[in-house]
Amino acid sequence: MSTQGKRLSIPIERRIVFEIIHACKSFSSFPVERWIDLEMLASARSHASVRISWVAIFLRAWGLASLDIPELRRAFVPLPWNYFYEHPHSVASVSVHRREPNSSADWLIFCKVVAPEEKTLVEIQQLLVRSQTGPIREVFRDGYRLAKLPWFLRRAAWTVMMKLSGRNRCKNIGTFSVSTLAGQNATNRFHPLVATTSFSYSPLNAQGQSMLTLLCDHRVLDGYRATEAIDRLEAHLRGSVLEELRALANADLRVA
Repeated sequence: MSTQGKRLSIPIERRIVFEIIHACKSFSSFPVERWIDLEMLASARSHASVRISWVAIFLRAWGLASLDIPELRRAFVPLPWNYFYEHPHSVASVSVHRREPNSSADWLIFCKVVAPEEKTLVEIQQLLVRSQTGPIREVFRDGYRLAKLPWFLRRAAWTVMMKLSGRNRCKNIGTFSVSTLAGQNATNRFHPLVATTSFSYSPLNAQGQSMLTLLCDHRVLDGYRATEAIDRLEAHLRGSVLEELRALANADLRVA
């Protein structure tokens, strides 16, 4: 039996993850967690004429919450001097696991949803489906191009996005992100934070509850404001989002 291993180069599909981990080192983040009741939403979702994922539901509700709480659309920018930038709308970045056809390469790509507060659940779901089924080089075009660059150019590009322009940061990286393994019946409560907020949620328990974990950039908001954000999320989930789901029960629609 050989005791000698082998050295492997970093594959292209893992390079963006390295840049994310490097970028999040400058963040002072903290988590806020709460059980939220999704029983009525789960019932409405099961009766909808089209499949609407939980991700789409949370994106819509968090986008609406960002209208109520401006801090959710803000970013801390350190250069050329410290300041906050407030984006006019929310931008979601959703982690999506993909495998290239005829390949063992596992990609972590990011589906960008601009202004989910202005989109319907069906429109958000269509964007998510596209990110899950479309060619990786098309649906993750900018990230794919960036991953092909040498490490020092990737690092420089991320520095510009993260530290020099609040507008570019919100536009390209997002005002918030979502990373969840609930569809795999698992929970990932903590993950790298490069947006002002990021959240994950657990699978529903027997009582129809889910554990929501909200990660926050402490430079932009504190724990009290974070709990208010979850309050607004729950209010929109039980309000307009629930009404929209119920309206889909009799709608004759098909998600492409």
